Amino acid sequence: MKLHFKTTLIIIGTLIIGFVLGFASSIFFVQSRFSKAREFHRKGKMIEFFIDKIDLKDEQREKAEPIIEKYNVRFKTHSQTMRNGVEEIFDSLKMELEPILTEEQKEKLKTRFRRIDRFMRKGPPPPPGDFD
Repeated sequence: MKLHFKTTLIIIGTLIIGFVLGFASSIFFVQSRFSKAREFHRKGKMIEFFIDKIDLKDEQREKAEPIIEKYNVRFKTHSQTMRNGVEEIFDSLKMELEPILTEEQKEKLKTRFRRIDRFMRKGPPPPPGDFD
């Protein structure tokens, strides 16, 4: 093989490896952010987050915990309501699209909605801000 051809193959191989590694690390990063968000909404985690971030003293903590927990419940309720609303919109979209689709397109749509449903059931998206 010529040297020029080998060099080209090495460069292309390096680019492909870079793309694969970048894609894999991106997926890992997104999943870790979502798992942190799900954990954030579990009982007590939201309280600890605010107490740590705003550096509450013991006497402030006693007063703040019930307030923060009340809003944690509201966040959970709101997240569930939003998910239900999105599901209703997708159901309506699916019902209106199905009559004009071929069988193959219907199958693709069904697969897409299964993926969306799986994504929606994993939990709410992360709220803005730092989880560390």
